[in-house]
Amino acid sequence: MVLTAVLLASCGATKADSQEKYREISAFANICFTDSVAGEFYLDENDAQHFVDYNTLVDVLVCARPNCPHKSNYSHEEAECSAYGLGEKPCLYGNKLYYMTNEIKMKDSSPVLSISLSCCDIDGTNRKKIAELEGYWSCGIMDYLVGDKLYFVAAYEEFNRYVEFEGENSGKAQYSESGIWCYNFSENKFELIYDNYNGNYNSIGLNGYWKDRLYFSCSEVDQKSVLTGGRYVIDLASGDVTEAESGFVAVSGEYLITLENGTLVLHKDDETQIVAEGFDYGSGSSLSIVNGKLFSTKNDYCFDIETGKCRKVSLPKNTEVRSYIDGYYIIYGYDFEKQKPIYAKVSESELIGAEIK
Repeated sequence: MVLTAVLLASCGATKADSQEKYREISAFANICFTDSVAGEFYLDENDAQHFVDYNTLVDVLVCARPNCPHKSNYSHEEAECSAYGLGEKPCLYGNKLYYMTNEIKMKDSSPVLSISLSCCDIDGTNRKKIAELEGYWSCGIMDYLVGDKLYFVAAYEEFNRYVEFEGENSGKAQYSESGIWCYNFSENKFELIYDNYNGNYNSIGLNGYWKDRLYFSCSEVDQKSVLTGGRYVIDLASGDVTEAESGFVAVSGEYLITLENGTLVLHKDDETQIVAEGFDYGSGSSLSIVNGKLFSTKNDYCFDIETGKCRKVSLPKNTEVRSYIDGYYIIYGYDFEKQKPIYAKVSESELIGAEIK
């Protein structure tokens, strides 16, 4: 089955129970809940993009070419499969896919880094470059689509420019300063959102979006090899940057999650707080809130936000709850032998068990 048929089927299906207010995009989870599409894109072990329709669980390559062998052809002697070359985390916006690639080009006889933004049809064809950010390198793990803006991390780097470090870890590293940028789809331009360039080596990672605020971590190494950093939040309306809430853990769905005195607290807004009593948070575990339930990759139970109780969860080993649509949970796992992801749909009665006393 070709991609266009799958997306047409997704467009005609019942809409998801709640449409996305924003979208978190990464190479690990690129889930789309638009007015017409419910599913996710993923990159396989051969660097080809797939789309999985959550309504049917049909998995197809992002290619509509008849009889395509679905192999990358770097020699370009024949038409290359359109599932390749779309980057690690393409963004579905409107009826187009947008993707960034890092490039090195020559300028005044010297190499220069550049981020190239291109778009194509949903089957990967009719590609064209639409914008370029010269001197920068796309380096973030997470991107966030909010309205008509795509937020991402880019590092400003220069060839043959280094930062010298003193002390125990003396040496040098290529100069690199990270900042938060966005691409404005309406105005077709890149916009700088935040930077803190001061000649040191720094690194930024986006952590979540909540209530028009973008959360990020920032670490910096000065020339005396002193490491500083923390978690911060930028108000996207005003541009103000402050320290993130004490105990910040994550953002999932419409909730900000913090850890207070060893207990997780879910913030629906600045006034409403829900204490996840009895829910053990293991450091490093992945948290997600799906259909009003708080799940952890390390727990065999969930926290029901409506009842305030923990309930047993029946999940196979090495799987996680990915999403929820039309009365079914989408379960994600990975088959290491076949080197491909596995998806399943289960009802609430199959997944969620009795309350834990």
